Amino acid sequence: MVQDELQKAFFTGVGMIVMSRDKMRRIFDRMVEEAKISAEDAEHLFSELSSSGQDGWSLLKSSVRGSVRGILDGLDVIRGKEFEELARRLENIEKRIDILEALQKRGQGPS
Repeated sequence: MVQDELQKAFFTGVGMIVMSRDKMRRIFDRMVEEAKISAEDAEHLFSELSSSGQDGWSLLKSSVRGSVRGILDGLDVIRGKEFEELARRLENIEKRIDILEALQKRGQGPS
């Protein structure tokens, strides 16, 4: 199903971000150990890159969400709210039928 594939892609992306952050942290730690940059500069750079990565991820998520909505709209797939409304209406109709059947058995309803 499309939703399963999108979920797999989403979690793969999250895993890549976590791995990238860890790898980035190790690289900066090694650069500090080798005295190529100061600990303060490494922390500042790590924070900036992490922040821009999160912003990029949010933008990507938003874009994918919009694309998926467009695809689902094109497929005429029923949405959760529409399904709930139909289920409520069906339940209402079933109650009305039960009332009419009960009245008919007592001889008070339409034949």
